[in-house]
Amino acid sequence: MSYKFHNCSTRYSIPPNWCAFAFVFPAIALSMDVSAECGITAPGHVLVAQKAYQTVVTDDPFCCNANWDSVCEGAFAALLSAEDAGGGGVPDNDECANAAYIPVLWNGTCPGGGVEGDMTAATSSALAVPSCMTAGITLTDVFYAFNSGSNSSLQVYLTLGTMSAWGIQVLDACDGNEVFCVQGLATGIFTVDPGMDYILRLLTLPAFAGTYAICLQAPGAPANDDCANATMLIAGEECVGTLAWSYTSTQSIPPVTCSGWTSGTANDVWFQFVATSETQIIEVDGTIDMVLGIYSDCSTLIACMDSLYIAPHYETLTQSGLAVGRTYYVRVYGFAGTTGNFYICVHRDIENGIENHSNNGNGLSLWPNPTNGQEILFELEGLAGNVHTIAVDIYDLTGKRIVTREMAAQYGPTQVELNGEIAAGTYVVTITAGDLRYVERLVIGD
Repeated sequence: MSYKFHNCSTRYSIPPNWCAFAFVFPAIALSMDVSAECGITAPGHVLVAQKAYQTVVTDDPFCCNANWDSVCEGAFAALLSAEDAGGGGVPDNDECANAAYIPVLWNGTCPGGGVEGDMTAATSSALAVPSCMTAGITLTDVFYAFNSGSNSSLQVYLTLGTMSAWGIQVLDACDGNEVFCVQGLATGIFTVDPGMDYILRLLTLPAFAGTYAICLQAPGAPANDDCANATMLIAGEECVGTLAWSYTSTQSIPPVTCSGWTSGTANDVWFQFVATSETQIIEVDGTIDMVLGIYSDCSTLIACMDSLYIAPHYETLTQSGLAVGRTYYVRVYGFAGTTGNFYICVHRDIENGIENHSNNGNGLSLWPNPTNGQEILFELEGLAGNVHTIAVDIYDLTGKRIVTREMAAQYGPTQVELNGEIAAGTYVVTITAGDLRYVERLVIGD
């Protein structure tokens, strides 16, 4: 890597004894040749570091003799910039222990206020592959440290230079838990605890490494917080997820009763699409229990879905009877006022895998609900004649399965004995019958 001195005509207020200041250079040869750019007839000078980082005190005659006065007084110290067509040396923040500080900026500052970096010569750390990236592949990484300040959520922006593949992970410590992970997307929002320190890990594949700028800011209200600014989605043949979030969103219209449940608050975000088929499938997959609705305009509900509320958090709404070429609106909000990240797509691909149903008219009736914990009964519609067994699983709100039953398939009501084995509380019941899976909340009283 060579270091050149730019804008030599620019003058800066630098103390007269600046040459006694210490400057830290990487452990590489520094080719300090300013003669061509600055019009100074002096030979270049090479400093060779002898260790990982060496403090060089610039008090030797090559700098501060009569031939170099103009540089010493001007841009020599202030405008060092690394230049190397093949990329830089190993980044200072190549290991988590040496994470570089990155400030959290005001909303609206990013992406312009990003910290620049170059991963061309970055190496692989010993940390595990993030959850959003493929295990078993070779990844290189660099690390940044930040404090959340007074924020409960933050937004990250990545501006690409020559880097062309990436992932972003946030950890609560170098050896801590994953807080957030996204691959191949240039921005995302994640929750934090105020006043806490975190680690941001930027990853890439060696063949796609290069330059970038990364930025953190406090998020503002989403652009699609109101229906009038609904984000446009493209209705494709298959599901291609668009990353979205509802952090700092507000309620635009009251919550709706959906799948038998009504949230007390609806901090919603809006989307729109032009129907390309009479039947469209809308899917959301995220970090919170979501309520998904399709509207003919900004206030008229056509249908909604709120069937699954433990991890993994996803909803699928299949809507028929749409007019091709007409614009429809999609509203998403977290149950009980929760907010978070999610992916959303609109498509017309009928999946061959398990389809999800609930008691909103799509085939499952479950009663009594609430129950006293002794028994429940359910009845399924659409049960195929070649299905001979049914699996019933009950999960608590942490996703732990606490009851599992396998029983013979039958038409009409089916009884599941619970015998008071489950404590009072709210649970989720999943019933799998062949290629169909039905999901419903269950409340057990005292």
